Amino acid sequence: MKEKRPDQQNEISKLEEDLKLIKKAVSRSGSILQYMEVSKTLRPVAFLTGIFMILFCALFYYFILQQGSYEAIPSQVKLVLYLAIALAFIMVGVLKIRGLFARAREIDEQITFIQFFDAVYTDRFLTMLIPFLISLIALPLYFSFSGLGEMALPLLMIIFALLCFSLSPIFYLREMICLGTWLLLTGFVFLIWLPELHLLLHLIFGFGVGFLIMAASGYLLNKGTA
Repeated sequence: MKEKRPDQQNEISKLEEDLKLIKKAVSRSGSILQYMEVSKTLRPVAFLTGIFMILFCALFYYFILQQGSYEAIPSQVKLVLYLAIALAFIMVGVLKIRGLFARAREIDEQITFIQFFDAVYTDRFLTMLIPFLISLIALPLYFSFSGLGEMALPLLMIIFALLCFSLSPIFYLREMICLGTWLLLTGFVFLIWLPELHLLLHLIFGFGVGFLIMAASGYLLNKGTA
């Protein structure tokens, strides 16, 4: 077998060094997200989130109709439902984190979880995210305690919709625009025309259906490419 010429060996070595530098640059910046198949990973996450939200809200609504009020639901039933919600939340969270980290390892098999975390949660990202999180918590709480509780959830939908529009170019997810558009639409509809609709129905038709739309649009928008 012929040995490689010195110039070929130098070119291969240089290429390997260049690839290492590229991997380091990508892993140390938020740009790693544009090389990952984030959409393909988040489709089942969005689908399960929507299904679980619709299922648990529908169960609570059923028991409220049966018992007459939330307070009248047997404590054992509420405990089982809340445990199931916690387990579902943990399952979806683990699925999302494992999926995203696995995609990152496809780009750079040497990347650690800490490096991946730093690549996503950059100072620029946190500067944008934190005001939204404060608004998502503070404003609905204010309206709830000020006697305008029917406005709290529609307002939360609108703020979450704006967050989706802001996150879409960061995570390179066009389907987040679909989720944001749906939440913005339903948020204003519930706020202006249907404020008396039950809170659980707001959650079902707002967030529950919204996440299903996100999952479906993620498949349609990337059909044939991911």
